[in-house]
Amino acid sequence: MDILSIEFLKNNIKVNNNFDTLAPLSENHLDKKVLSFINNSKFLNILYSNKNISCLICTEEIYEILKKEYLKDNKIGIIISENPKYIFFEIQNYLVKKTEFYFKNFSNIISDKAKIHPTAVIEDKNIVIEDGVEIGANTIIHSNTIIKKKCKIGANCIIGGESFSFNNFNKIYAGGRVILEENVELLGNNSIERGIYRDTIIKENTKISYGSVIEHDVEIGKNTLICANVTITGRVKAGDNCYFGPGSVIRNGLEIENNGRANMGAVVTKNIKESEHVSGNFATEHKKYLEFIKKIGD
Repeated sequence: MDILSIEFLKNNIKVNNNFDTLAPLSENHLDKKVLSFINNSKFLNILYSNKNISCLICTEEIYEILKKEYLKDNKIGIIISENPKYIFFEIQNYLVKKTEFYFKNFSNIISDKAKIHPTAVIEDKNIVIEDGVEIGANTIIHSNTIIKKKCKIGANCIIGGESFSFNNFNKIYAGGRVILEENVELLGNNSIERGIYRDTIIKENTKISYGSVIEHDVEIGKNTLICANVTITGRVKAGDNCYFGPGSVIRNGLEIENNGRANMGAVVTKNIKESEHVSGNFATEHKKYLEFIKKIGD
């Protein structure tokens, strides 16, 4: 963010308040004070239902609407802008690049009991690699990555790379980390992106086959199986004991509850409930999909 942008913020704060994370309006962070943005009044109901918003970037028109009722009962900071989305991402990039809001740099902490292939590339700061970790040939471990005990990472993986996130082709930089908890195993050619606003986390004992992509701000629960060529897009949250079949694709922002299953080739566009199996493109409840296939066969 340049000096003019900082001055712009100072001159356009209507109400002051603080925040400790940034997030889209639809995300709930129960333990955080959130800075978000709204640029269209059709999203006001989402704002009203999110109790974690402590600061908001909005247009003058929306501010006038909020003053009538919402701001009487809710103390939130307000910044006025003709383009709230742009200012939101400018703030994000400034915090990542110019401040210690998201992280403080530290020297790598790498266990002498880890086995790292000589062709692996380990960046020079903000990395923790614990006892018993194995890292294969040509794998790249980027800064802001934590790999806990007994994890195994195969060849040609990229862990902690920047997220594929743009606003009108302007890069949005990641402030989060990648955390692989104990006994996570990745085979070859996998990519796991850093979180933008929060950490990307793969929890204990999860196994990932070849060629999968896990994007920013994703959380994968314990004991989950991710088969070959799976794509899990940004901000997906999956519970424990889930299954993602070969070639399945999970739309951004979805929630997959414990024991949820996306079968082979599923393109998932809706949340998956606990123990629910979905199949198809686009995915639907598995039994309904089988009934549909039977009708086609008849």
